[in-house]
Amino acid sequence: MSNIQLQMRVLTSRLIASFAITIALAGAGFWFAWRVPAVQTLGLPPCASPPNYELVSVPCADPDLSVFASMPVIPYCDLVRDSARYENKIVRVRGVYSFNMENSTLDDPTCRSENAWTWIESEPYSRFDESMKAFYDTYGARMKSRGNAEVIFLGKFSGPSDEGYGHLNGCQYRLSLMKVEEMKALALNAVESDLFRPTKPCS
Repeated sequence: MSNIQLQMRVLTSRLIASFAITIALAGAGFWFAWRVPAVQTLGLPPCASPPNYELVSVPCADPDLSVFASMPVIPYCDLVRDSARYENKIVRVRGVYSFNMENSTLDDPTCRSENAWTWIESEPYSRFDESMKAFYDTYGARMKSRGNAEVIFLGKFSGPSDEGYGHLNGCQYRLSLMKVEEMKALALNAVESDLFRPTKPCS
């Protein structure tokens, strides 16, 4: 066998080997592309209540809400009196939170009417249960039967809605609660006052 023939055979063997490796890599690539989904999960989705999911773009767990700390606190009566201005916006609001087994509402006795109640829905990241536990630990289990607290809530305000919100759709407004900033017991004389007794809660 001549030297040229030997070199040709070696070159041919290398070409065949290179072609085989290329085919193997291409096959592996197709297999991997088929096995791995085209879209990966990008962590937790935004948390907001329907129908306007896009309006609160914060994650479902431990969001940084410090950006809202400089927002003014709106008295509840001002909020509902100018509801069109605040609809689908994040607000900090001060009012009276009323709660029992079928009721979770915000209002203010000074402007209470049948159409002025706001249903409270806590978002998963709001740690609302922790706030309620701290409230009971501070003021005692008797507060469960009293069912009222002065609060400052941060959340997304919605309404008015013809369909209604809450139990039996009894509320015209809703607050998707993002954070409990303050919660304290009403003074005993206020709790016993007829002014602070709900006349038509959202239930």
